[in-house]
Amino acid sequence: MKVKKIHGKGNHLIVDAVDVNSKILDDKRFIKNFLKELPKVVEMHTLTRPKVIRATPKEYDTGGITGFVILSESNISIHTYPQEGKFYLDLFSCMEFNVDKAMSYIKEKFQLKNFKKSLLKRGNY
Repeated sequence: MKVKKIHGKGNHLIVDAVDVNSKILDDKRFIKNFLKELPKVVEMHTLTRPKVIRATPKEYDTGGITGFVILSESNISIHTYPQEGKFYLDLFSCMEFNVDKAMSYIKEKFQLKNFKKSLLKRGNY
């Protein structure tokens, strides 16, 4: 689904996933490659290399991997929780993009079965 250009300010794809393979979610190289490939899939342009950090467990969460890449069109971020088998992803863009193409890639890479997708239109209008 491509968002119609109503305001020309882009859109924000949010994916919350559960029941994901914990080995994938705990693999820094996998997450880094994912963040390198996704911008190409949705025809966006990176301004930085992906930054991927392991977050150690804290009182308030189980730890995991956080990844981020800055795009000329905005950014992509992902927070994984391997022990819980879940992740949260944001693809925030100042341009409309093919959401179906993005979701197809995300579902394939993470072998998603159980997830929630939200799409927001970006900007004040």
